[in-house]
Amino acid sequence: TIKDNYAKGGENALTFGGAIFNDKTLIIDNSQISGNHTDTPFFAAGGAIFNSANATAEIKNSTIENNYISTSAQNGNGGAIYNAGVLTVENTTFKNNTDHTGELNDIYNDTTGTINFDGNGTTTILSGIAGRGNITKDGNGSLNLGGKNENFTGNFTLAKGNLNLLAGSSYFNAQNTTFDNGANFNMQNGEIDSINFGDLTLSGTSNVQADVNLNNNTM
Repeated sequence: TIKDNYAKGGENALTFGGAIFNDKTLIIDNSQISGNHTDTPFFAAGGAIFNSANATAEIKNSTIENNYISTSAQNGNGGAIYNAGVLTVENTTFKNNTDHTGELNDIYNDTTGTINFDGNGTTTILSGIAGRGNITKDGNGSLNLGGKNENFTGNFTLAKGNLNLLAGSSYFNAQNTTFDNGANFNMQNGEIDSINFGDLTLSGTSNVQADVNLNNNTM
Protein backbone atom coordinates (compact mmCIF):
# COMPACT_ATOMS: atom_id res chain seq x y z
CA THR A 1 0.00 0.00 0.00
CA ILE A 2 1.21 3.48 -0.94
CA LYS A 3 -1.03 5.88 0.95
CA ASP A 4 -1.30 9.50 2.07
CA ASN A 5 2.08 10.70 0.82
CA TYR A 6 2.66 14.14 -0.64
CA ALA A 7 5.24 16.24 -2.45
CA LYS A 8 5.33 19.93 -1.53
CA GLY A 9 6.80 22.67 -3.69
CA GLY A 10 7.50 26.30 -2.92
CA GLU A 11 6.78 29.37 -5.00
CA ASN A 12 7.62 28.82 -8.70
CA ALA A 13 8.53 25.19 -7.95
CA LEU A 14 7.86 22.32 -10.36
CA THR A 15 6.55 19.40 -8.31
CA PHE A 16 6.53 15.84 -9.69
CA GLY A 17 4.83 12.80 -8.15
CA GLY A 18 3.03 12.97 -4.82
CA ALA A 19 4.34 9.53 -3.82
CA ILE A 20 6.71 8.30 -6.56
CA PHE A 21 9.08 9.96 -9.01
CA ASN A 22 10.31 7.30 -11.43
CA ASP A 23 13.20 7.91 -13.81
CA LYS A 24 14.32 4.27 -14.22
CA THR A 25 12.12 1.16 -13.83
CA LEU A 26 9.06 0.81 -11.62
CA ILE A 27 6.96 -2.31 -10.98
CA ILE A 28 3.81 -2.20 -8.84
CA ASP A 29 1.79 -5.39 -8.28
CA ASN A 30 -1.19 -6.17 -6.04
CA SER A 31 -1.13 -2.76 -4.38
CA GLN A 32 -3.42 0.07 -3.34
CA ILE A 33 -2.26 3.59 -4.17
CA SER A 34 -4.55 6.14 -2.53
CA GLY A 35 -4.73 9.55 -0.92
CA ASN A 36 -1.45 10.83 -2.33
CA HIS A 37 -1.12 14.38 -3.63
CA THR A 38 1.12 17.20 -4.79
CA ASP A 39 0.92 20.58 -3.08
CA THR A 40 2.43 23.58 -4.85
CA PRO A 41 1.34 27.08 -5.87
CA PHE A 42 2.94 26.72 -9.31
CA PHE A 43 3.00 23.51 -11.42
CA ALA A 44 2.50 19.87 -10.47
CA ALA A 45 2.52 16.60 -12.42
CA GLY A 46 1.18 13.31 -11.07
CA GLY A 47 -0.82 13.30 -7.86
CA ALA A 48 0.61 9.86 -7.03
CA ILE A 49 3.17 8.92 -9.71
CA PHE A 50 5.37 10.78 -12.15
CA ASN A 51 6.88 8.53 -14.84
CA SER A 52 9.58 10.48 -16.63
CA ALA A 53 10.72 10.29 -20.25
CA ASN A 54 12.91 7.19 -20.89
CA ALA A 55 11.48 5.53 -17.75
CA THR A 56 9.27 2.44 -17.69
CA ALA A 57 6.49 1.69 -15.23
CA GLU A 58 4.37 -1.45 -14.93
CA ILE A 59 1.24 -1.52 -12.78
CA LYS A 60 -0.92 -4.62 -12.40
CA ASN A 61 -3.57 -6.11 -10.13
CA SER A 62 -3.90 -2.83 -8.24
CA THR A 63 -6.33 -0.06 -7.27
CA ILE A 64 -5.38 3.60 -7.73
CA GLU A 65 -7.88 5.99 -6.19
CA ASN A 66 -8.43 9.33 -4.44
CA ASN A 67 -5.11 10.84 -5.51
CA TYR A 68 -5.01 14.49 -6.51
CA ILE A 69 -3.17 17.64 -7.41
CA SER A 70 -3.91 20.47 -5.00
CA THR A 71 -6.23 23.13 -6.38
CA SER A 72 -3.72 25.73 -5.14
CA ALA A 73 -1.53 24.91 -8.17
CA GLN A 74 -1.70 27.32 -11.10
CA ASN A 75 -1.42 24.33 -13.40
CA GLY A 76 -1.13 20.59 -13.01
CA ASN A 77 -1.93 17.39 -14.87
CA GLY A 78 -2.40 13.74 -14.00
CA GLY A 79 -4.62 13.27 -10.97
CA ALA A 80 -3.07 9.86 -10.34
CA ILE A 81 -0.31 9.49 -12.96
CA TYR A 82 1.63 11.78 -15.24
CA ASN A 83 3.32 9.65 -17.89
CA ALA A 84 6.14 10.87 -20.13
CA GLY A 85 7.76 7.44 -20.60
CA VAL A 86 6.35 3.94 -21.11
CA LEU A 87 3.49 2.92 -18.83
CA THR A 88 2.03 -0.60 -18.93
CA VAL A 89 -1.20 -1.26 -17.03
CA GLU A 90 -2.85 -4.65 -16.46
CA ASN A 91 -5.94 -5.65 -14.45
CA THR A 92 -6.06 -2.40 -12.49
CA THR A 93 -8.82 0.02 -11.44
CA PHE A 94 -8.48 3.82 -11.45
CA LYS A 95 -11.12 6.00 -9.82
CA ASN A 96 -11.79 9.37 -8.20
CA ASN A 97 -8.44 10.98 -9.04
CA THR A 98 -8.46 14.74 -9.75
CA ASP A 99 -6.28 17.40 -11.40
CA HIS A 100 -5.51 20.96 -10.25
CA THR A 101 -8.95 22.20 -11.30
CA GLY A 102 -10.66 19.58 -9.15
CA GLU A 103 -11.83 17.81 -12.30
CA LEU A 104 -11.70 14.02 -12.47
CA ASN A 105 -8.63 12.69 -14.29
CA ASP A 106 -6.78 9.42 -13.81
CA ILE A 107 -3.85 9.68 -16.24
CA TYR A 108 -2.19 12.45 -18.21
CA ASN A 109 -0.01 11.24 -21.08
CA ASP A 110 2.67 13.60 -22.41
CA THR A 111 3.78 13.86 -26.05
CA THR A 112 6.68 11.48 -25.35
CA GLY A 113 4.48 9.04 -23.43
CA THR A 114 3.18 5.62 -24.40
CA ILE A 115 0.47 3.80 -22.45
CA ASN A 116 -0.07 0.07 -23.01
CA PHE A 117 -3.19 -1.55 -21.57
CA ASP A 118 -2.17 -5.20 -21.63
CA GLY A 119 -2.95 -8.66 -20.28
CA ASN A 120 -5.98 -10.92 -20.03
CA GLY A 121 -7.70 -9.21 -17.10
CA THR A 122 -9.88 -6.10 -16.93
CA THR A 123 -8.58 -2.58 -16.46
CA THR A 124 -11.12 0.09 -15.57
CA ILE A 125 -10.58 3.82 -16.00
CA LEU A 126 -13.40 5.73 -14.27
CA SER A 127 -12.00 9.28 -14.20
CA GLY A 128 -10.63 9.68 -17.71
CA ILE A 129 -7.40 10.08 -19.66
CA ALA A 130 -5.99 13.32 -21.09
CA GLY A 131 -2.92 14.42 -23.02
CA ARG A 132 -1.21 13.36 -26.21
CA GLY A 133 1.28 10.67 -27.27
CA ASN A 134 0.20 7.08 -27.88
CA ILE A 135 -2.20 4.63 -26.24
CA THR A 136 -2.46 0.94 -27.19
CA LYS A 137 -4.98 -1.62 -25.96
CA ASP A 138 -3.26 -5.00 -26.29
CA GLY A 139 -3.79 -8.44 -24.77
CA ASN A 140 -7.01 -10.44 -24.75
CA GLY A 141 -8.55 -8.69 -21.76
CA SER A 142 -10.87 -5.69 -21.54
CA LEU A 143 -10.43 -1.97 -21.06
CA ASN A 144 -13.47 -0.26 -19.51
CA LEU A 145 -13.14 3.40 -20.42
CA GLY A 146 -15.09 5.85 -18.29
CA GLY A 147 -14.96 9.53 -17.46
CA LYS A 148 -13.90 12.45 -19.64
CA ASN A 149 -11.50 11.37 -22.37
CA GLU A 150 -11.96 13.99 -25.11
CA ASN A 151 -8.88 15.84 -23.86
CA PHE A 152 -6.68 13.03 -25.14
CA THR A 153 -5.65 14.16 -28.63
CA GLY A 154 -2.95 11.62 -29.51
CA ASN A 155 -3.02 8.26 -31.27
CA PHE A 156 -5.01 5.21 -30.18
CA THR A 157 -4.60 1.59 -31.33
CA LEU A 158 -7.05 -1.16 -30.41
CA ALA A 159 -4.77 -4.09 -31.17
CA LYS A 160 -6.46 -6.89 -29.21
CA GLY A 161 -9.26 -7.62 -26.80
CA ASN A 162 -12.20 -5.42 -25.89
CA LEU A 163 -12.70 -1.69 -25.41
CA ASN A 164 -15.93 -0.85 -23.56
CA LEU A 165 -16.96 2.80 -23.51
CA LEU A 166 -18.92 3.18 -20.29
CA ALA A 167 -22.20 5.06 -19.86
CA GLY A 168 -21.82 8.77 -19.24
CA SER A 169 -18.27 8.80 -20.59
CA SER A 170 -16.62 10.33 -23.64
CA TYR A 171 -14.24 8.91 -26.23
CA PHE A 172 -10.82 10.28 -27.16
CA ASN A 173 -10.49 13.23 -29.52
CA ALA A 174 -7.94 11.10 -31.36
CA GLN A 175 -5.63 12.26 -34.11
CA ASN A 176 -5.33 8.71 -35.41
CA THR A 177 -7.27 5.53 -34.52
CA THR A 178 -6.32 2.00 -35.58
CA PHE A 179 -8.49 -1.10 -35.11
CA ASP A 180 -6.54 -4.32 -35.68
CA ASN A 181 -7.95 -7.68 -36.71
CA GLY A 182 -10.26 -9.25 -34.13
CA ALA A 183 -10.49 -6.23 -31.83
CA ASN A 184 -13.88 -5.29 -30.34
CA PHE A 185 -15.13 -1.77 -29.58
CA ASN A 186 -18.37 -1.69 -27.60
CA MET A 187 -20.21 1.65 -27.53
CA GLN A 188 -23.46 0.21 -26.18
CA ASN A 189 -24.19 2.84 -23.56
CA GLY A 190 -26.82 5.02 -25.26
CA GLU A 191 -25.37 8.31 -24.03
CA ILE A 192 -22.56 9.31 -26.40
CA ASP A 193 -22.51 12.86 -27.82
CA SER A 194 -20.01 12.21 -30.61
CA ILE A 195 -17.14 9.97 -31.67
CA ASN A 196 -14.00 11.40 -33.26
CA PHE A 197 -11.70 8.67 -34.54
CA GLY A 198 -9.49 11.14 -36.43
CA ASP A 199 -7.80 9.27 -39.27
CA LEU A 200 -9.26 5.76 -38.94
CA THR A 201 -7.38 2.64 -40.07
CA LEU A 202 -9.13 -0.76 -40.10
CA SER A 203 -7.04 -3.92 -40.36
CA GLY A 204 -8.76 -7.25 -40.99
CA THR A 205 -12.06 -7.80 -39.19
CA SER A 206 -12.79 -5.43 -36.32
CA ASN A 207 -16.11 -5.32 -34.49
CA VAL A 208 -17.66 -1.96 -33.61
CA GLN A 209 -20.88 -2.43 -31.62
CA ALA A 210 -22.94 0.77 -31.55
CA ASP A 211 -26.13 1.22 -29.56
CA VAL A 212 -25.84 4.92 -28.88
CA ASN A 213 -27.56 8.27 -29.06
CA LEU A 214 -25.14 10.41 -31.05
CA ASN A 215 -26.47 13.78 -29.93
CA ASN A 216 -24.10 15.69 -32.19
CA ASN A 217 -24.62 13.23 -35.08
CA THR A 218 -20.87 12.78 -35.40
CA MET A 219 -18.93 9.57 -35.84
